[in-house]
Amino acid sequence: MRKILFSIAQRRYGLMLEEAEDVVQEAWLLFLERRGVVRSASAWLAGTVANLCRRQIDRSVRSRKRFVDDTGIENLPNGQAGAETGIAVRQALAGLDKGSQNLCKLIAFDGYAYKEV
Repeated sequence: MRKILFSIAQRRYGLMLEEAEDVVQEAWLLFLERRGVVRSASAWLAGTVANLCRRQIDRSVRSRKRFVDDTGIENLPNGQAGAETGIAVRQALAGLDKGSQNLCKLIAFDGYAYKEV
């Protein structure tokens, strides 16, 4: 079950490893509290992990920190970037140095070709 639960958290919902570990652990704790009323452990755990992932994403959206130069991400059309994608992009950019951030923003958001930049 561990692989499946982590797969739901990381692949389906795009959570980082630490977030996925927290969600899976919380799901197991909830399962232990309610194991007497749960009929199908695997289905219950999968559904609980999915619900906890959505809750984690909602929390992240509400409390997300904005970059000082965070122009461009919020200007993407909704078809290109939903809330989950915006969070993933911000997290990825946060791990880069300022030069790499600017390079990514010029190419991805401003539409410059790599050779032009």
